Amino acid sequence: MNKYTLLIFLICLLSRLAGWGQVTFSGLVTDKLSGEALPFVNVSSQGSSFGTTTDSEGRYELTLQAVPEALIFSYVGYATRTEPVDGRTQINISLDGSTTDLSEVVVTALGLKRDKRDLGYAVQKLDNEELTTVRQTNTADALAGRVAGVQVTHGGSGIGSSTRVVIRGETSLSGSNQPLFVIDGIPVSNELLANPVEGSEAGFQEVDYGNGFAEISADDIESITVLKGPGAAALYGNRAAGGVVVIETKDGSQGQGIGVSINSQVTVDQISTYPQYQNVYGQGSGGVFAYEDGFGGGIGDGGLVSFGPELNGQLIPQYDSPSTDINGQPVRAADILARDGNPITATPFVAHPDNVKNFFETGLTSIQNIALSGANPYGSFRVSYSRLDNEGIIPNTDLKRNGLSLSGSYQLSERLSVRAFGNFINSSSTHRPALGYGSENLFYLFSWMGRQVNLENTPNYWQAGQQGFRQFGYNYQWLDNPYFSVYENTNGFSKDRILGNISLQYALSDKLNLRFRSGIDSYDDLRQARRAFSTQRFPNGAYKEEEVRYQESNHDLLLSYRDQIGSDWNFSLGIGGYQFRQTTGFKSTIANQLSVPNIYNFGNSKVPLVVFQENAQKRINSVYGMGTLNYRNRFFLDLTLRNDWSSTLPADNNSFAYYSASTSLVLSEFLALPNWLTYAKARLSLASVGNDTDPLQLNNTLVFNQNYGAFPLLTNSATLLNARLRPERINALEGGLELWFFNDRVGVDLSWYRNVASDQIIALPASAASGYTDRIVNGGKIRSQGLEVVLNLVPVRTPSFSWETFVNFSRGNSYVDALPEGIDRYVTGYTRLYASTENSVFYIADPDGGRIGDMYGTGFRKTEDGQIIYGANGLPIRDTELRYLGNYNPDFIVGMGNRFSYKNFSLNVLLDWRQGGVIVSRMLAIGSTSGVLEHTLAGRETGIVGEGVVNQGTEESQEYVPNTTTVSAAEYYNQFYNRANEESALYDASYLKLRQVGIQYTLPKSLTRSWGVEEIRVGLVGNNLLIFTENPHFDPELSAMQGRNFAYGVEDMAYPGTRSFGFNLGLKF
Repeated sequence: MNKYTLLIFLICLLSRLAGWGQVTFSGLVTDKLSGEALPFVNVSSQGSSFGTTTDSEGRYELTLQAVPEALIFSYVGYATRTEPVDGRTQINISLDGSTTDLSEVVVTALGLKRDKRDLGYAVQKLDNEELTTVRQTNTADALAGRVAGVQVTHGGSGIGSSTRVVIRGETSLSGSNQPLFVIDGIPVSNELLANPVEGSEAGFQEVDYGNGFAEISADDIESITVLKGPGAAALYGNRAAGGVVVIETKDGSQGQGIGVSINSQVTVDQISTYPQYQNVYGQGSGGVFAYEDGFGGGIGDGGLVSFGPELNGQLIPQYDSPSTDINGQPVRAADILARDGNPITATPFVAHPDNVKNFFETGLTSIQNIALSGANPYGSFRVSYSRLDNEGIIPNTDLKRNGLSLSGSYQLSERLSVRAFGNFINSSSTHRPALGYGSENLFYLFSWMGRQVNLENTPNYWQAGQQGFRQFGYNYQWLDNPYFSVYENTNGFSKDRILGNISLQYALSDKLNLRFRSGIDSYDDLRQARRAFSTQRFPNGAYKEEEVRYQESNHDLLLSYRDQIGSDWNFSLGIGGYQFRQTTGFKSTIANQLSVPNIYNFGNSKVPLVVFQENAQKRINSVYGMGTLNYRNRFFLDLTLRNDWSSTLPADNNSFAYYSASTSLVLSEFLALPNWLTYAKARLSLASVGNDTDPLQLNNTLVFNQNYGAFPLLTNSATLLNARLRPERINALEGGLELWFFNDRVGVDLSWYRNVASDQIIALPASAASGYTDRIVNGGKIRSQGLEVVLNLVPVRTPSFSWETFVNFSRGNSYVDALPEGIDRYVTGYTRLYASTENSVFYIADPDGGRIGDMYGTGFRKTEDGQIIYGANGLPIRDTELRYLGNYNPDFIVGMGNRFSYKNFSLNVLLDWRQGGVIVSRMLAIGSTSGVLEHTLAGRETGIVGEGVVNQGTEESQEYVPNTTTVSAAEYYNQFYNRANEESALYDASYLKLRQVGIQYTLPKSLTRSWGVEEIRVGLVGNNLLIFTENPHFDPELSAMQGRNFAYGVEDMAYPGTRSFGFNLGLKF
């Protein structure tokens, strides 16, 4: 589908929606027993989604374009009531609290709407209010704590970072394990496309430019439904092996007549987690320091450690101490060329406790939305504009996003209807901070920076008379000036994205329906990285451009039939076809040296350009069938079958089928239950789904290598590909029980699941004699199983006050049951320091009781009872043999939400608790080695006797005695926390967060309508206001990134977490 066709169609569709006639219904809703007015009752029109709610006095007004047959009144804890209109516009009713209709409509596979009680598998739904009470800059964050079995991981570069969503754990050793994201039935991309990097001590570091789901505005979303298991997602084929997140957008039918809504949220962002630094000792070694030139010409002035003099005000030459140039004009000591060796006037050597904290700024985030919507008896429309403006806590960082959304539906004839959605999004940033281990990361700089450095003297970051050529800083040997880094070494981007879909439905008869849908997701992303002269990694400057192009299209045709057998049985059948096309392109062009400073184009390159380009295409063709059987709305059976043909698999082995079967039994309709048990339902599903691989995994081709002079070289690929690949296969079993007690005031939803993924597609090491480093094969088996509990409570409900709460609990593990024959262990990945695999955390799959997420690294030599072995020099002896460090996955996750409502006031609170897992902290390792962290004060004056033993015997006949040798603090911390020694840099990854708080007040309608406004809501909001965790230095929720992948369980010089608080305002006209 051409990307501009949708826009033209939407304009034509909206032009037809004219001639608005209105009728207004009003009345009072009360409790049948007490007679008291009921606030917040949902009032809607039968046959549509037009609706409103009663105010604090139980009164409502509902304006419609046509007179319905009935109005529907629904309220938690009360029976839903359908009241015929019968020519009335004033309708007063009372609700009976003795029984409750527990039906809830959710969007399932292929965009089909079903009643939740029909389903034999677990789903959870979030409505728009849950997404917009406290808005997130990334809509995926709204899933955290609200959906059982869902784990959300964030990148570490602040607002705009990528987010990874995993449902029920990881099942693939090589795939992304993320769910499929679907908007209005059409899949869209949430690919993580961070920039590839060289991985060396020179070159560009990682930058996180964000991924796709973050760009969807919560104000345009009607609901999000999470389909958790393969039984729920099988109809989406191999792309849904990790589950499905289904987004239903607003189309104007949710409002009343012509309406305008305006929503605004403004928050300030402040640092919430921050390293605990010491402020007693400054830069230097052995208690001495004196600045001369920052290259090591002084005493320790080119060094990185802070075991120097006490910060007690003694006079010492420093980088910002005064001096003069050859003309006697004042300059700073670090103005090296201008000073020309003139003497430096010593200044007080004192601590600057907030030097790092004050470098960061108060961020500001603004989320705005304005929408126009309307409907008549034939259709509806909605036009929405959204804008996100963020000024980050890091100077010169920002994120801007503009989105225009058009949607509508129209009944073209008695049998033909159409629905369309289009979203046009531009995202851009002046600068995104660099990540990873190296001098481009600010916290790498801060972790080595002496505590005497006053950063308030560094914003003027050019040396005197050297603007554009030489930066001004405190350590020219290793470190960049932080202000120079953020203002001169920028990583900017501009991304244009178009999302759209169109759906046509034609009723061939009262029972037979034909539906066609077509959708597109297309974006162009241009990234620019600039590096100024005198940058540590690029002394002569550098410039890089990356172009990322992505397009996918999805087309779907479904023929469905509904009928009944007698009065008790209903059934439906469907057959369809599906086509998926994906094209990706990536091009990187780098000038590693520039001829002239501050001119960033490739014509200014001093050396031959380095160009990398890759393109890939993928196609999937599918056919599917489904059937449902319903016995008196008590027993339900669903069967699905789908076959995919994937272009990424061999032509003679590219066809694979999936199936699912699920059943739901409403026990409360069959059994006589006690009065305190209102509702009971059992469900069971089984499914078999598949998972293919990325393009270009079948046949080896030549690849470009480093140039020979000006001539490009072609070499063979280092990976031996496999023309006989088979798809991964996942067999899934799920059971569940739903119970409601005490007149539906207490609800429990239990789910147990077991998924077995076999025929894993992995890269194994190859014999050096083959000419390859690894080879692609099928093999291995992963077993994921777990338990989920969803608890819903209404502890208090009166006509004026209510308290509603939910608790989500999930616990699961993914076990490695088998690997390919002859393989004892398999390294699924590693996170390295620079290009060295020796200084790495390895992720290893071990079939001997191992789990996905097991991390291995180096540590110390130990005795059999676990004591650290020290050498005769009093230092612990490092051991390069890999040992188990822990698993990065939590033992369990709990989300708890509370909503308190009193008349027109409401308070929403969300807690997120993750217990267990470990994290390797590079900040702990480097900050301890350098001596800047607070805990390194221990032993500065007395030295340190390490806790452990010394072998006084031989290697063959050990004789261990307690270690009694005293070493200096500098020696001890350098050895114990060596950056290549992961065992000593571990933290418990557990945390408890006060994730969201929202206080809201809705002004009385009697007041707002006198102003010509239908509704006014004002509120206070907060995000991540509190965090409780073992480690004092960083937010354990944030993950490191390496190239295009998250580095789970590793903190790699992470930026601070933030808390935000502010206000929101909502208006409806």
